[in-house]
Amino acid sequence: MVDYYLAKFKEIDVSKDFQSEMIGGKAGYLWACLFLNKNLGHETILPAHTVRILPRL
Repeated sequence: MVDYYLAKFKEIDVSKDFQSEMIGGKAGYLWACLFLNKNLGHETILPAHTVRILPRL
């Protein structure tokens, strides 16, 4: 079941039009990536994926 939700999470497109708010925007998405890595294992969400979001905040 975890694999299913991780696959769905990785399908989220964080485009430049994606909002930057904490709950549902880019910041919230980045937080969720870090949360998954902390709780499911390092590099569950690859650093290359999270790093490309940082300049957009």
